[in-house]
Amino acid sequence: AGFFVLLCVQLSFVFLYADDFGYLSLSEISASPDVRGADFTLPQLMSFLRLHYLSWGGRVRWFFIMICMLRLGLWPARIFEAAGITLLFWLLWRLCARDARLRTPRAAAFLCAAYGLLQLRLITDGVFWFSASYFYVLPLTPVLYAVLTCQRACSGDPLRRGEKFLCLLCAFAGGWSQEHVAAAFLAMLGLLCIWSLAKRRRIPAPVLLCLALAAAGAAILLLAPGNGARLALLAPYYPASLLDRVLFGVRNMVRAVFSSRLALPLYAFFGLAALLCARGLRR
Repeated sequence: AGFFVLLCVQLSFVFLYADDFGYLSLSEISASPDVRGADFTLPQLMSFLRLHYLSWGGRVRWFFIMICMLRLGLWPARIFEAAGITLLFWLLWRLCARDARLRTPRAAAFLCAAYGLLQLRLITDGVFWFSASYFYVLPLTPVLYAVLTCQRACSGDPLRRGEKFLCLLCAFAGGWSQEHVAAAFLAMLGLLCIWSLAKRRRIPAPVLLCLALAAAGAAILLLAPGNGARLALLAPYYPASLLDRVLFGVRNMVRAVFSSRLALPLYAFFGLAALLCARGLRR
């Protein structure tokens, strides 16, 4: 609860910025006819998202959610984002603390403290910007829920019907989110399938269904006609080959995460603390 309140306080200083105006007014790709400000109807919103899918890319699902939340007002959008990030950290805690002895308030507080390790530039461009947060950060929440549930299924834990249904929805949502997230999600599900085959000689049916739905969502995302149009338009600003683009993105990510002089000592401290916790559990 305290972490959620902290996020709400921080987000109370966040207002519309850059692309936020374009998406809220349905003018990010091209001006929508008969739309003045944020006064639009659902058919107009769907028409704008269709144009986005055809001319700019398949990343429309989370944009739909963001536009709807901003249409309700700044505070609904802020609360939704704060709740999503809080749920994300709760899922990280559950994923890391598979051992019941680690499921303590102290361990949860320790994990939430890691939020303070994120560099200011990373927080500013990721959390304190609605378009980036709804597009890059919040999609990780359904991905982690699906991974956590599939991990339980591969370990032989029984799943309730509601958990299976929610896991399938999250799997499809994780695939149809953003290219990097979808690729990482499919890789994690694939590794879980390999681990399950190696350890239990079988893959649970819910995991296979999640993998199929994630692949279907990723296909909707990657096969969007707008992807080619966007790449052609932005080609002069990025390296030509796929490998060079990957290396370009990795360099930017490393620079953003480790840009501060205090970053390495802080990460080393938390890494050592995690190692000590693991050794304590073994004893």
